[in-house]
Amino acid sequence: MQKLNYLFELGSEELPTSAMLNLSHALEKNIEANLTQQSLHFSQIESFVSPRRLAVIVSNLDAKQPSKIVERRGPSKSAAYDKNGTPTLACLGFANSCGVSTDEIKIKETDKGAWVYCEINQQGQYTKQLLPEIISTAIQQLPLPKPMRWGNHDFKFIRPVHWITSLLGEEIVELNLFNLKSQQQTYGHRFMHSKAIALNDPSDYYERLLQHGKVMPSFPKRRQYIADQIKIAATKLGAKAILKASLLDEVTTLVEWPVILTGSFSIDHLKIPQEALISAMQNHQKCFAVVDDNNKLQPYFILVSNIESKDPSAIIKGNERVINARLNDAAFFYYQDLKKSLSSHLSQLEHVIFQKDLGSLANKSERISTLSKFIAQKIGVDQQQAARAGLICKCDLLSAMVYEFPELQGIMGYYYALEDNEGEAIALALKEHYYPRFSGDSLPSNLLGTAVALADKLDTLIGIIALNKLPKGDKDPFALRRAALGIVRIIIENKLDLDLFELLEFTQKNYNQALPNQNSVEQAFDFILDRVKSWYQEHDFSMQIYNAVNEKALDNLYDFYLRALAVKKFQTLKEATALSAANKRVNNLLKKNKIDTQTKITKNLLVEDAEKALVQHLTTHIDTIERHYKNRDYTATLTELSHFKEPIDLFFDQVMVMCDDEALRQNRLAIIQQLQHMFTLVADLSLLQQ
Repeated sequence: MQKLNYLFELGSEELPTSAMLNLSHALEKNIEANLTQQSLHFSQIESFVSPRRLAVIVSNLDAKQPSKIVERRGPSKSAAYDKNGTPTLACLGFANSCGVSTDEIKIKETDKGAWVYCEINQQGQYTKQLLPEIISTAIQQLPLPKPMRWGNHDFKFIRPVHWITSLLGEEIVELNLFNLKSQQQTYGHRFMHSKAIALNDPSDYYERLLQHGKVMPSFPKRRQYIADQIKIAATKLGAKAILKASLLDEVTTLVEWPVILTGSFSIDHLKIPQEALISAMQNHQKCFAVVDDNNKLQPYFILVSNIESKDPSAIIKGNERVINARLNDAAFFYYQDLKKSLSSHLSQLEHVIFQKDLGSLANKSERISTLSKFIAQKIGVDQQQAARAGLICKCDLLSAMVYEFPELQGIMGYYYALEDNEGEAIALALKEHYYPRFSGDSLPSNLLGTAVALADKLDTLIGIIALNKLPKGDKDPFALRRAALGIVRIIIENKLDLDLFELLEFTQKNYNQALPNQNSVEQAFDFILDRVKSWYQEHDFSMQIYNAVNEKALDNLYDFYLRALAVKKFQTLKEATALSAANKRVNNLLKKNKIDTQTKITKNLLVEDAEKALVQHLTTHIDTIERHYKNRDYTATLTELSHFKEPIDLFFDQVMVMCDDEALRQNRLAIIQQLQHMFTLVADLSLLQQ
């Protein structure tokens, strides 16, 4: 079958940077799905996107649909044939419509009776005939955030569309889109090559735009080029660039022909916190800051221009002028903030609502302070410092600097706390109590920050759940999922020996007000456990391990983790599978045959050698197992169980547990009950068999 390449390009006014990548991805997926639905095969589909274009190239696309056998159903058998089996007029009409004789008509028996049918060889359509509908549907399915009209047209798109390129092999495919005629040409850079660029084949597209049009249409290649050139520019400055991924993405969506330039700013600005300078450069000017080997900010920046200027110095000077003005603003905000102490903002927090039913940020700060002190006592850190850090942790939200740069919350609290002589530990706690802010983010580096971080997240979680506002679907306005996962990570990864249920109960009581949901503690606990499960999946623990440990209904997440590690190690033992199976058998026996938990093993009732050997093994090892378990050495506890494989196998092979003698039966069930106790100390090992 003939194979052809196909190019579709939509040229428009500059697309919004926030929607560009989503549109490009959706267009590719829509076209791919529509081609597949039409049984059109291809080897590859590649998308291209830049500020003024969305494009897709489909390589080695079938020139025609394959033929297929279609089953066409006709009238019922009783209507198609008379009592003598002679075809009726209905049957003749059906055969005629199918273009076959009545001899080729077949009968199919179904649940609803017998029907006649025929098999028709349906010829495939040419791809050129199918593409207009395929592309039109793909465009209609795009997720347009704010579609607009332009001119006198009734149709909508995210920006006015200026050209459509649609080329199958060397032929134009006419599309009925935006009242535009399909072309065999594209257009280059708005300023450096605004003329049309002829295309002989879709395979010409990338190179023609790159060589003649001054456009890098591939987003990944353009992004990589920008990153590489920024690194080179930074090296020339004797520094390294801060390549923030989101900024790199945004800059890549802003340019079609990236040109890397370097500028500088006044060294006097380095007196203010460097995070403020970096934020101003990244957020306001979309420039990249550079630091030395000690991560100390240097008085330079790297910008990405969208044009090859005859006078690059003019572009650099313009950006330097704007950046210095921005940094002057940051310096003004910083020095204005220093005129007040951080704690002086406490009274103003009363006028900032945290949540209308949960009070102000001042109320929240007081709750965090009390809860931080409670947690500090549990983890062995200064309680007064924890209370102080919790009380002032939200004060920097009312600073001029954070008002201008919200992403600096916590960071400016750190600097202002140092200026107020609050001490390094408290200052660091203010900075890090927001950690972790996103998946994979750092955790608080000291116990003081850990206490405040936990307190903040627990307070939010209990408060919002107590208002019956659990997240639904993808909506999570209070970021409860992130808070819950943060709690999980902090407790497990910082090895905190804390009772989660106790923390949640204290947090609920700490509200000192009646809240609608009286089951908030239980619901919050279950909500956090869902995040626990996700955490274990991400860290290469099987669900069998999670379920085995979860069966113990533990409130201590770190203890849960120690047990999970031990069970994972246990699974590597050669005896593990047999012992897990034996534990499952033990559980099944005890489910069917109830026995008093106080029943003791009577040695006089031991008859068989195998049961005597097993009881002797229990007597020899039980103290060691209990000692390891008490010391929370769960790995040693489970390793000790490996010695039981042979005596347990012999017991089940040679001893009839459910014998007729009541006394013997009860004694043997007591042995099994002792085994169950050992097998479920750390986790329910029977669940490893699932």
